[in-house]
Amino acid sequence: MVLEGVEFVEIGPGISRIGSTYGAGGSWFGTLCQRLGLPWGDQPKMTEEMPVRWVEFENGLWISRTELTVAQHRHFEARRAEESRFFNHAVLLEYADAMRYCDWLGKQTGLRVRIPTNDEWEAACRAGTTTEWCCGDSLGLLDQFAVYGAIQTPESRDAHARNIQAIRIQADVSAHGQHGPLVGVALPVMTTHTNQWGLYDMHGNAREWVAVDANGLLMRRGGDWASAGAECRSSFRNVIGQADDFIAPRNPRVTLSSNGDIDNWAGLRLVFVSTSK
Repeated sequence: MVLEGVEFVEIGPGISRIGSTYGAGGSWFGTLCQRLGLPWGDQPKMTEEMPVRWVEFENGLWISRTELTVAQHRHFEARRAEESRFFNHAVLLEYADAMRYCDWLGKQTGLRVRIPTNDEWEAACRAGTTTEWCCGDSLGLLDQFAVYGAIQTPESRDAHARNIQAIRIQADVSAHGQHGPLVGVALPVMTTHTNQWGLYDMHGNAREWVAVDANGLLMRRGGDWASAGAECRSSFRNVIGQADDFIAPRNPRVTLSSNGDIDNWAGLRLVFVSTSK
């Protein structure tokens, strides 16, 4: 199904494992005791990726095959003509702008279009697997499925930072005094293999917004072009903080971190639940 240039893939009802014990430590005996509620052994520490659990999706859903691209975003909001060279690149948006796009697409289609929840995103990323990445537990295979770790040397790191800085300066400013989308920072979509459900760039390229969770936390998933492989794992959570501190009021300032990441911006993947069945 294609909506305003965005192709969606249907994911049927089913169950998916969510979470990971990565980095939790502990011995096998301590892990067993923890599961049984016993106090013995070297038990794993709790991490933000725990507990590991199985989640059922009763209705299934439709999810976009790729991260939202510059060309797709132009259906919603016309951008500068010179951005045409980045048409197939993932576009980076602030959370509030991502919500505006979802609202617009929903009105255009009559569907409740939104960003995925944490559980929906991870289920789609895992595509039925229980390993650290959709391609298994070996980092050696990730190159075939993810654009990641792109900044490997001081020279390439500096060059990429200069490119981001130039794009930051050139970013449009709206009538409300806010920066527009960042274009040309993330890389083209569909340059690697899909996961088992036909979805591109679930690992790497652009970190992706997910819905604010039950604890009010705002986070991004999937890692990006500069992330280490561990940060691209299916269960890794890039927690920014309490949503209220970042969404309202909006912060127009672009902040560059030391590894070239852009705080307050992320890519966007869309979902909707069909009501026709």
